[in-house]
Amino acid sequence: MRQVFFYGAISLDGFLSTATDDLQWLFDTSLDKEFDISAFEDRIDTVVMGNTTYRET
Repeated sequence: MRQVFFYGAISLDGFLSTATDDLQWLFDTSLDKEFDISAFEDRIDTVVMGNTTYRET
């Protein structure tokens, strides 16, 4: 059986984007220096996201 991972990026008020669909805060957020996002992404083969997020990537 495959493992399921949840990776959520939301603000403390429960939103991903601003009222104008801006995601800049997400890109300005620094990660833990020891966290390697590319190693995490190498383990993923299916991604589920909304249309607005998909168009942003």
